Amino acid sequence: HQNHDIFKRIKNYTYSQCYPNQNNKRTETGSVNKNYFIPGLKPRERVWIYERNFTLTVQQSTTHTGGGGGVSFRNRNAKIHNSNYPLSLVIEGIKMGAGIEINGIHIGNVTNQFKRYIIPISRNIVKLGREIWDENDRSNPNDNKNKLKALSSEHTITVSFYPDIDTNGRFMACSGGWDWAPYTESAEASCLSRRVFSFGIVKPIYIIEGRVSIVHVVPKILLLQEIAPPLTTTNNIREGQIDGDFSLIVDVHLMHNGALNGIVIFRAPFWGEDKTIILDKESIIDSGNNISIVTLDTTVRRQDIELWWPRGFGKPRLYILEVAYQNLVEEEMSNTVWVQKRIGFRSIRLVTRNEFDNSEHMVPNEGQGNMFHGMYFRINGHLINCRGANVVPMSQLEGYHDEMAHRLLVQSAYDANMNMLRVWGGGAILPNSFYESCDEMGILLYHDLMFVEEQFHSPQRNEEVEDEIKYIVRILSSHPSIVMWNGCNECERTQNITHDIYSDFVMKCVVHEDPTRPIWPSSPSVSGWKTGVNTMTGLPNGQPFTYWPSGMSNHIIEIHGPYLHGSSVRYPTVNGHPSNSTFDTNIPIILRNTTKVGPKYPNQFISEFGASAYSSFESMGVTISKEYWSIHGNVKADNCTIIFENLNLCTGSNVMSQRNYPCDNIITAYFGNKINLNQLGEASFRRQLYMCMISQSLWMKGTIEVQRSRNSMGLLIWMMGEHWPTGGWGLVEYGSQSGKAGQVLGGRWKPLMYLLKRTLFRDIIAACGLGGQCYCRNDGSKAFSGVVQIEKYDFVNGIVSSIIDLRITLNEGAIEYFTIDMAEMRSCCDALALYVYDDHGIEVMGENISLFAAPKDLSLAIDHVIVIKSILLKEDDTIEISIISNKMALYVMLSCEAQGQFDDNAFTLQAQRRKKVLFIPTDSRQNNIKILQDTLTAQHLTNNYSLPVTYFDQSMKNTKI
Repeated sequence: HQNHDIFKRIKNYTYSQCYPNQNNKRTETGSVNKNYFIPGLKPRERVWIYERNFTLTVQQSTTHTGGGGGVSFRNRNAKIHNSNYPLSLVIEGIKMGAGIEINGIHIGNVTNQFKRYIIPISRNIVKLGREIWDENDRSNPNDNKNKLKALSSEHTITVSFYPDIDTNGRFMACSGGWDWAPYTESAEASCLSRRVFSFGIVKPIYIIEGRVSIVHVVPKILLLQEIAPPLTTTNNIREGQIDGDFSLIVDVHLMHNGALNGIVIFRAPFWGEDKTIILDKESIIDSGNNISIVTLDTTVRRQDIELWWPRGFGKPRLYILEVAYQNLVEEEMSNTVWVQKRIGFRSIRLVTRNEFDNSEHMVPNEGQGNMFHGMYFRINGHLINCRGANVVPMSQLEGYHDEMAHRLLVQSAYDANMNMLRVWGGGAILPNSFYESCDEMGILLYHDLMFVEEQFHSPQRNEEVEDEIKYIVRILSSHPSIVMWNGCNECERTQNITHDIYSDFVMKCVVHEDPTRPIWPSSPSVSGWKTGVNTMTGLPNGQPFTYWPSGMSNHIIEIHGPYLHGSSVRYPTVNGHPSNSTFDTNIPIILRNTTKVGPKYPNQFISEFGASAYSSFESMGVTISKEYWSIHGNVKADNCTIIFENLNLCTGSNVMSQRNYPCDNIITAYFGNKINLNQLGEASFRRQLYMCMISQSLWMKGTIEVQRSRNSMGLLIWMMGEHWPTGGWGLVEYGSQSGKAGQVLGGRWKPLMYLLKRTLFRDIIAACGLGGQCYCRNDGSKAFSGVVQIEKYDFVNGIVSSIIDLRITLNEGAIEYFTIDMAEMRSCCDALALYVYDDHGIEVMGENISLFAAPKDLSLAIDHVIVIKSILLKEDDTIEISIISNKMALYVMLSCEAQGQFDDNAFTLQAQRRKKVLFIPTDSRQNNIKILQDTLTAQHLTNNYSLPVTYFDQSMKNTKI
C-alpha cells in the first residue's frame, strides 16, 4: 500500500551522476565510459511497504550472559534485559532505496546494499513493557512461565521502498540484466540506463540492546620480515620453509553510549593465557559516531602455530580467535558477550617482477611498484599456479542465496581441482558459508570490490562509498582465503594518467583497514601500480598509488579472454552478434614445443576466459512450455538490433530470444550444418542442449590445454555457476534454491566440470596435438616421477591399442615436450587417450581424449545400445550405477533429476566393457534410487544426430521398480 504522508517524510534523495545520452563521456579513470544509453527502459514505478508489528518486554531476571545480542523480528514478542540500555536497529542488507520508520516516525533512509546500517532508536519512539509476577497464579511454583505476565506495548516497523529514493548505483550491478542474466525493462528513476530488477529486504533486520556493543573484530595477519631474500638462479617455484613469526593485529570496534568502563579480552589456542586491554584514554581511538577502536598488537611465534595452506599444498589450518568486552561496573559485570572469528596464518606475495634477476634495472623506484615480467601468487613461499573460476551471485533474487547452496558450490570447485575463485565486482558480497567453505577447503579468493564501469556502478568520492568499502574489508578481513583486494571489474585506464578515483580514494580506503594483503587496481590490469606497493610482495608500502604510463611494456601481465560467444543469423537473441561467426574449434590443438615455463620467464595471468552454452534439459525444460522445446523456440524469430557490443534489443514472442546467447554457430562448428535445430520435442531438445554443452567443453578443453602448455600462471574460467535456469557461461547450472523443480542445489555439473576434474585442472596434465606434438606438465607441490600412457581408440571397430608408455620426471612447475608417431592415425576414425600414473601405479590424471577432427568429421560407430545394468544403494548412501555399451561411445553424459552429482561423467564407454559410476547425493531425504530410475538418461557423440538408445536391463528393472 502507499502512505503518502510517509512518502513525504522519506523522499529526501539526491540524484546520482548519470549521463545516459553521452555514449563517449570520459570517466574519472580517463577511459571511455561503458555506461551506454539503453533505449526503451522505463523508471521503476512499483512501491512496496513492509510492515511488522512487535513487542519489547523487559525481563525481570537480572542474570544475563548475552548483552549486546540481537532481537529478531522473526520473534514478534521479544525480550530485552535492561530498560536503561540504549536500543539500536541493525539493518544487515536492503536492496534499493528504502525509508525506515518505527511507530510512524522516520528514523533514516537505507540506500546501499553492500553495507550494514546501525540506527539508534530513541526512547521517545519505543516504550517498553515489563514482566511482573502474577501473585494470583497458583500453578506449579517451578513453572516461571505461568507465574509471569507481560505488560507491553505494540510497535510497528515500516520499511518503505519508493523508486524515488536514489541509490547512486550501490546495488548489485547485474540486476536487471547481463549477458548471463535476465534482462528487464525497468531502470532506476534517477538514471534511465541503470537497470533494476528485485528490491526488498535481503538480510536480517533486528534490534540490539546494550550500552556497549562489539560491531567489528578485524584481525590483520602479516609474516614478519615479509620481503624474501633473493632467489637462486634456478627456476624453482619454492622458496623454502616459512620460519618467521607473524604479526597479529586485532582491531575491535566498540559502539558505546557514554564512557567505556571495562576491558577487552582476547583468547586464542596459540596463547597460553588470555590477553587483556584496559580501556582508557591511552588504549582507545575515537573514530566518531560513538565508535571507539581498541587494538591488540602482538606477535605469534611460528612454533606455536600451523600454517594455512591452499588446496593441494597442505592442510588449511584454522584457529578460533575470541574477543569479549567486559564492563567493570559491578551491576553490569555479567553482561559479557564473546565474538568469534576464524583466522589462519599464511604469507601472501603477489609477484610481478623477475625474482631471479637482481640487477638494478629490475628493482626501480626504490623497490616499489609492479613490474612487467608476469603475475603470480606465492603462498607461504610456494608459487601457486592458480586454476579456478569467477563467481557471480547465484540468483537475481537475493532471497534465494541459500547458505548450503554456496557450500556446495565451493565443494564443486574443490572437487574439480580448483584452487582459486574470483568474486566478481558486478555482483554482491556472498553469504558467510561461501567464505567459510573457502577457508576450510583452501580455496584462494581474488576479491573485487563491488564496482564496475557498466550501467553506472562505478564509485563516487563520498562518505557513503567510503563506509561501504571499509565495511566490506572489515567483515571479510578474518578470512585467510582472501589473498588480494581488487579495485573493480574492467575499469583499466586507456590514457596516460597517473592517478584516478581508484588510486586516490578506493584503494586508499582499503589499505586504511587492511595493509596485509596485495592491492590490485583492476581486473584485468596491464601492468598494475607504478608506486604504492612493494615490488617484491605487492603489499602496500604507505606511498601514494600511481599508475604506469601506457606503452611502458609490450608484455601484458593480466588479460581477460579469449571468449567464445554464441550467435545465430536466423534466430538472434538478446546477446551475441546476429551472425554465424566462425572460430577455431581447437581440434586438434596446436602446440609450440619451444615455450619455456616457470617464474624465471615472462608469464601471464588470465583472470577471465570462457564459452557460452545452454544448460541441460533437466534444468531448462521445466522453465519452458512443451510447445517451445527447441533451441529455436518453435515460433518466428525475434527482430533484434545491436545496442552495444554483445547487447541487442529484441522484439517478438520467441521465448528463446530472451535466454542470453544462442548456440547455433557453436553447434554447427562441431556437429555440422545438417542438423535441424528447429526440431521440436523432448528428444530433439535434449540432443540440441547436449551438443551445445559438449561443444562448449571441446572448445574450452583445447583452450585450457594450449594455455597449460604456455607460461600461464592463472586460469580463471568465466564463470562458475549459472545465474538463472537457462543458458550462460556457467560450469554448473542454476542451483541457488532448495526444492526448485529441475535444479540441483549448488548446481548440476555441466560436462566441462567433469573434464576439469578428470584431466584439465589436475596438477599433472598431459595432452597431444597436431603432428603428434605432446607435453606433460607438473604444477603440483612436489616433483613428479611416473609414466604417461598413450593408447589409440579406433571408433569404428571399437579397438584399443597401446602406443607408448613414456617414463617422465618433472620438477615442480616443469614441463616436458615429446612427439609420438602419427603415421597410422586416421583423423576421421582414431583418437588418442592419455593417462598419467605415478611410480606406485596410482592414477594422477584420468583419461584425456585428444581428437584430431571435430565430431562432424568423425566416422563414429552407429546403432549404439547403452544398457543400465544395475542401480545399487551403498552403505555410505552413494548409488552405484553399472553401465555398458555394445559399441565404443564417446563423451557419454548421464543426467537425472536427483539431488547430487556423479563422480564421473562425459566419459568413454569401451565396447562391451562395463563401467561403474557413483551418484553422490546431497539430499538423503529423497528416494534417490527411485528418482534415478525414473529420470536417468545417457547421451553420447553420434553422427546421425538422433537420440541414443538407452535401456534399463530388464532383470534389474523388474527387481528395482
